[in-house]
Amino acid sequence: MREYAGLDDRYRGIYNGRRVVFMNPDDIEAARFTAGQPID
Repeated sequence: MREYAGLDDRYRGIYNGRRVVFMNPDDIEAARFTAGQPID
């Protein structure tokens, strides 16, 4: 059986893309990121 991973994650509100990093708020602060900030 073949599994298919779509580009939508309706549970988290992500549509048409998989280039998302989920981090806990303390880790975001420690990395000096801001919520929603593009990262490379």
